[in-house]
Amino acid sequence: MADIKDAAAETAPEMRCPDCDSTFKLEWRDTTIPYGLGEDATDIPARLPLHICRGCGLQVLDYEGERVKHEAVCAYLGILSPREIMGVREQHGMTRSEFAEITGIEESKLSRWERALNMQPPVFDKYLRLLQRPEIFALLEQGLSTPDDPQT
Repeated sequence: MADIKDAAAETAPEMRCPDCDSTFKLEWRDTTIPYGLGEDATDIPARLPLHICRGCGLQVLDYEGERVKHEAVCAYLGILSPREIMGVREQHGMTRSEFAEITGIEESKLSRWERALNMQPPVFDKYLRLLQRPEIFALLEQGLSTPDDPQT
């Protein structure tokens, strides 16, 4: 496994600092994420992979760091993380399109939630949690959720 990581490191393009042109080192650090505004503002504790410039100390997050940061905020808010949302869909063996058709959740919204571009509102979070239950999802698959169904 170390050989694979070493090979990936050798072929990955080296990040250069935009301020001083030095290289970066990767460190996992305990930090806080500022969240909210005004009186509701808080700092969420998180362990993030930071790329730190060897020359000037500039700290940046890459895609993985942003994903970890997003998951920490989801945990703080008590909502499903992007991986968990994807897990709900994959639990039923469906593509985004298929899942969207059955659940009524727009495919574009589902995509943004799974890719950590947006966070789902609490009402959708509750709905997704219900969909984790096979018996609830089975009702949707049977078509009992459509407005023209006399059994609804």
